[in-house]
Amino acid sequence: MKAAEVNARNTPVWLWHDGWWPAVVVEPYSGTDETILVVRLAHGVSVPALIAELEPRDPALLETDRPADRRRGARVHT
Repeated sequence: MKAAEVNARNTPVWLWHDGWWPAVVVEPYSGTDETILVVRLAHGVSVPALIAELEPRDPALLETDRPADRRRGARVHT
């Protein structure tokens, strides 16, 4: 995912962590050279995430837009 697609707070996204989790962007995370955002998962926990771990999400589709699973341990670099 491109940083420009998720630069606004409250942007709905999918977070990859051994499966796709619905989340929203909270804020950018500073203090690192990589582009990292803090995202809040649907159950309320906030975590840092690399842009490469995020995909756009449309809440109106009620999770039917979930991306295809990635291979276990695979990491995408942008």
